Amino acid sequence: MPAPTITTVQLSATGRNAQNWLKAGSVVTATVNFSEAVFVNGMPLLNLAVGTGTVQARYLSGSSSKTVSSNALKFVFTVGSGLFDSDGIALSANALSLSGSASIRNASSQMAVSTMSSTPVFSDFKVDSIAAILSYTEGGTATTVTKGTSQSLVFGSNEAGTAYLLPTTASVSAFSSLGSNVKKSLSLSQAQSSASLSLSGLVAGSYKLWFEDAAGNLSSSNKTINIDTKAPTITAAPRIVSATGVSNKVLDAGDVVTVQVGFSELVNITGVPQV
Repeated sequence: MPAPTITTVQLSATGRNAQNWLKAGSVVTATVNFSEAVFVNGMPLLNLAVGTGTVQARYLSGSSSKTVSSNALKFVFTVGSGLFDSDGIALSANALSLSGSASIRNASSQMAVSTMSSTPVFSDFKVDSIAAILSYTEGGTATTVTKGTSQSLVFGSNEAGTAYLLPTTASVSAFSSLGSNVKKSLSLSQAQSSASLSLSGLVAGSYKLWFEDAAGNLSSSNKTINIDTKAPTITAAPRIVSATGVSNKVLDAGDVVTVQVGFSELVNITGVPQV
């Protein structure tokens, strides 16, 4: 009589979103079907491939070692942090871990075969428990960037998702808490190094950029974006501060005059302005 073998595996999960992503805290249940009824002893484990690593789902229910047998056993694991797999959870080639006192046997006490000839990939169960990383192409290492409403905020993200600009006074703990606090948003269909978010229509104040990836992980920027809606004004009339070649307060052709103008705030010069 042949030993029991795994015939099929089905997955179900809590917390799976419409794009089939799971994040930290999602609970995955694997139903493993065998070629015949089996008895379980101890705590067998099911090996699942997630990204480049392996996670182990613990035995949950299906049979007992003495009185109840079943063709279907359930295994469960909770998605932890730091996992990513855009292809989907897969069954490891060495599917069952039967170490120590753990065993899965048939009525003739034959141990179940722990490997599978083919390992299914569950593309509808993708995993991402790593929040996106935001980056900026301007401002260097400064923690504050000042912008005008005629400008755009240029940023990058290592994941697809949606960026949200909120006042720094907003309290944010999850995507559901963003609500009416969102002042600007921009969706990215893929990772980008230089996405541009328009700042038009914003009132003066301090803002912060938040980002929700496809799995629903929420991350935030490390910069404060100050919006300045007031144009700079001249606060000190133009005055000559130096001149070359001056003699008896008289300037000749070719002499160079330096004129200073005071503004209400720091300004950036484009081109060659004249006074």
